[in-house]
Amino acid sequence: MKLKDIVKDVMIRYPEDADDNTKLVARVWQRQLKNSYPDTFLAMSFLNQLHKGDEFAKTESITRARRDLRDNGDLDVCTNQIDMFND
Repeated sequence: MKLKDIVKDVMIRYPEDADDNTKLVARVWQRQLKNSYPDTFLAMSFLNQLHKGDEFAKTESITRARRDLRDNGDLDVCTNQIDMFND
């Protein structure tokens, strides 16, 4: 899944996090982590992967995708609040 698609999905599912860079980045990284390691989540695994730099999108890329989605009007507002860990 492309980063822009992940950002769009997160912004639709969690509109309250769409204006907060930290929360938006955390949601995107959660999604990427869930896709990479669906069975377990260990803090050290996350930190090791983050340190490697190849598993998670850069914060700048996530916020750029959000900007593009908003500027192009390519974001459908949705009030459906689904916890990504229970998808």
